[in-house]
Amino acid sequence: MPRHHSDELAGRWPSFSLGRQLMMIANEINRAGNWIIKGDPDEARLCYERALELMMFTIGGVRRHGQLRELCRAKMVIQKFWLETPSREMNAQFSNTLIALSPESWAMLHPAE
Repeated sequence: MPRHHSDELAGRWPSFSLGRQLMMIANEINRAGNWIIKGDPDEARLCYERALELMMFTIGGVRRHGQLRELCRAKMVIQKFWLETPSREMNAQFSNTLIALSPESWAMLHPAE
């Protein structure tokens, strides 16, 4: 798989909180969903590639076993989506689940709750 993100981002990635990292990964998942709606699975696949790359950056910095396990499961879902383009609904559900992995990322989208 080709690299999509610069070495600069890879170096800065650990300075971002887990919540912010998950939001950036979810953003790529949402972009994929938009390409699914437009009927362009090739562009959706590129979004999943970028999301996978970001997820690998995230996994590399996680030290808590529980978080690592959940992030590895999420990575497997993204890999599946890369192989078989999901429905828009399944894509959106996964994006919401990904955001829910961190109270910080959840609060970014649901500030009043």
